[in-house]
Amino acid sequence: MSSLPGSSLIYKVVAAHDLIRWVHFIAYALVASIPVAAWRLWTSVLASFAIAVLGIAFELLHAFIQGRTISPENVLADLFGVVCGILLGMNIRVMRNSA
Repeated sequence: MSSLPGSSLIYKVVAAHDLIRWVHFIAYALVASIPVAAWRLWTSVLASFAIAVLGIAFELLHAFIQGRTISPENVLADLFGVVCGILLGMNIRVMRNSA
């Protein structure tokens, strides 16, 4: 969704209901939780850091997509999503190891 032009239908629907930050938050939380839950600690930390950097890079790419602008609020939603994804992945790891 990050690379969709501002004139696309799905972008207009999500933007009209002001859901874009929730979409960013949930997507990055889910993506960040997977390596934390599945991989070793340092590997998952590096993967989560890479996901956060990619979130910032995708937002910077919006400057080159017609109808889109860079939004610091989306970057914050991405970063908070990564942090919550790390916490979710750690919780899944603890539950899996205690069973």
